[in-house]
Amino acid sequence: MRHATILVAILAFNDCPSFTGPEEEERRIQVQGTVIAADDGSLIAGASVQVSEGPFIGWVTKHTQVQTNNQGDYSLSFIKTGACDEGKFFIAASAQGFQLGEFGGLLVGPDDLRVRCTDELQTIDFQLERAAEVECDETDVVVSDEASLLAALSAAEPGDVIGIDGLIAITDDIFIDTEELTLTCATSGSGLVAQPGVDDMVRPTAKGVRVERLILAGASTNSPYLAINDGVTTFAEEVRLSNNIITCGRETCAFLIGVAGARIEGNRFESGGSETGVHIQGQGPRAPDGSRPRPIDGTRVRDNTIIATAPSSVRAFGGIRIRDGADLVVKNNDVLGPWANSIAVANVSESDFDGNRLEGAINVGIAASTGGGNARDNSFEDNSIVGAGLAAIFARREACRNLFQGNELQFNLLVIFDVTTGANTLKGTPNAVVIDDGNFDCDGDGVADPNIILDIGGSGYSGSTAAASVLSAQLLRELSLSDTVGGPGGEAKAVVLQ
Repeated sequence: MRHATILVAILAFNDCPSFTGPEEEERRIQVQGTVIAADDGSLIAGASVQVSEGPFIGWVTKHTQVQTNNQGDYSLSFIKTGACDEGKFFIAASAQGFQLGEFGGLLVGPDDLRVRCTDELQTIDFQLERAAEVECDETDVVVSDEASLLAALSAAEPGDVIGIDGLIAITDDIFIDTEELTLTCATSGSGLVAQPGVDDMVRPTAKGVRVERLILAGASTNSPYLAINDGVTTFAEEVRLSNNIITCGRETCAFLIGVAGARIEGNRFESGGSETGVHIQGQGPRAPDGSRPRPIDGTRVRDNTIIATAPSSVRAFGGIRIRDGADLVVKNNDVLGPWANSIAVANVSESDFDGNRLEGAINVGIAASTGGGNARDNSFEDNSIVGAGLAAIFARREACRNLFQGNELQFNLLVIFDVTTGANTLKGTPNAVVIDDGNFDCDGDGVADPNIILDIGGSGYSGSTAAASVLSAQLLRELSLSDTVGGPGGEAKAVVLQ
């Protein structure tokens, strides 16, 4: 049995002013295409489609069965009701039940897919294309079931490479406590499938552990990947999670705590409604200045696709949640769908958040900062922020000396600097609609440091208004939560999301 994950398609309304029908009149969209058969000629069976629809906030999730025939053709149709608005449809599907053949496939269509806001039936064609074969490296040992995997891990020496052949059902957390060990594929489409009762599927506890080129099916877990450095019993640092296909758990897609120098690169994550996405935070008691004894300094999150097909549930978090570190790089990621925020940072400094594609956040595209801690001396450059629910960018809580430059904003053009910000620079975003209430003394000299707003023209403006204060207060209500809001395993494991 194989599991195929199908890429989210984003359907954004345009031409809304031309629609003159009743506000609640139905708008119909149909999706249809052809499923490619497996190598032996068998077809994908039991496909289901999940549809989340906007506008922007108040997401509604629907499930519908894909209609298939014995040639593998499929079609989907659904009806949207509600006002004609610049909202968006997020269509995602999971096709379960490859009879045979290699893993995978992506439902592909136009990159920029738009539908008119109309009561006419519209049809969009897609095709399920087989995922590219994964090239697997040579390994020291090959395992094909849980027992042989556990035996190989127990006998491993530093630097060993363990290859997985096929999809292995696992019944308990997999701990990796050998330094520099690599867990990877022996054959394309191999990986781990968590059974009920698994808490956190893959748990590296040593330096330099690599997990790569695998399928990690962890929908029933808290987290499919959990790495902790507490300096006492677990010592994960400089770990690598790369080029995997990962189904997110109830709480996270990947959770790293106190892990410096991590590399999260080239993965594809899909969440059906997690608390948060790729979530990386420091470990240990927080000092008065917000620092922690084990920060996440030097971590890199690059070239990942992080998809939500249903809303995430914690408003202060997001598709990428980064806190407690410096010299961080979050670059060239695609964060798609109704995450609470696309990127949410706290207590970070001298870090780069550049070149990311951020689409469809319920609240904010880039939130700096949320859930405690500040954001200082960071770069947020050349990001594409599309259709965030409340604001494209929201800076608050002692956000100082950050550079917001060259970001492309679509649908929601709002950029807000709360009163607790200062000395930030916004430039190269001429269509931004800016609310600047910044009045914070960032350098402690007793004088407020104004934000610097440049290159605003056309539809943009800069200033503070009564309406701005109301909207800013709404955002604060949405994003202000206590630092401790939950976590894998609950308080008994002393692991909390922050």
